[in-house]
Amino acid sequence: MADSENYTKISNEVLEALPRAKLNGTQYAICLVVWRYTFGFHRCDADLSAGFIAEASGTNPRQVKRELQVLIERNIIQSVNPRPRVTSTLRFNKDISTWKLVSKKTPALVTNSPPALVPKKTPDDLVSNSSLVSNQTPGVVSNPTPELVSNSSPKKEKKENYKENIYSLDARKVFNCWNEQGVIVHQQLTEDMTKAIISSLKKYGLEKAVLAIQRYSKIYHDPDYFFKYKWTLVNFLNRRRGLPDFLDGGEKWEDYKARGRPKSNEKRREESDFDWGWTKET
Repeated sequence: MADSENYTKISNEVLEALPRAKLNGTQYAICLVVWRYTFGFHRCDADLSAGFIAEASGTNPRQVKRELQVLIERNIIQSVNPRPRVTSTLRFNKDISTWKLVSKKTPALVTNSPPALVPKKTPDDLVSNSSLVSNQTPGVVSNPTPELVSNSSPKKEKKENYKENIYSLDARKVFNCWNEQGVIVHQQLTEDMTKAIISSLKKYGLEKAVLAIQRYSKIYHDPDYFFKYKWTLVNFLNRRRGLPDFLDGGEKWEDYKARGRPKSNEKRREESDFDWGWTKET
């Protein structure tokens, strides 16, 4: 059962307007992901790459890039300070009056354009055109095209594969889990945090990393157990025994299980075990 205390607050005005915006499935998914990582953390914008949105929504990255650009052009999603080759900072535009409608001129442009592209030619024109082609150097015509096609596609694919780190989504999950604990809430997932998270994920995996964070939060917030070590996410992950101390067999977790009782109960137990020199009535 979902935790009712964790939810994302969306205005009714936005919820009523979005179904009338004529979005497709991918565009809806993009909006939901942007909501989750902006409004869900009580902030206006967040650094969200197309690859991260694709992983979070289970959608093809190229399709996300295409539909995200449509949403930006319609001013439903806004890109803050867009820069090439840098993760976009996205925000959802809550000012519904500034949303742009779907263009209805596209069919007219498509149907009217073909006649202008097929002019009638005389036999003389065909002869003159063929002579122009035959007089050109073959190397000039044939060489540029293969080089442009063969060189551009592999490079773009390699860059995309390099950017789409397999740990990107898990790193975001760890970051979100940490903020949900309320010890120290970080506004952005920095490069140092990402490196520390990925290093821990490679060593312990996502499940153990999340478990250790939740146990640390449980111990820290327990009013009846003295443990007030307030760490940042980077401090927690980079400490030599930070994360493993809160796993099964870890010193801090085992101490908490063994002695993590309310102090009042612990005091009563100690008093009951003390030899008072007489038999206490029961």
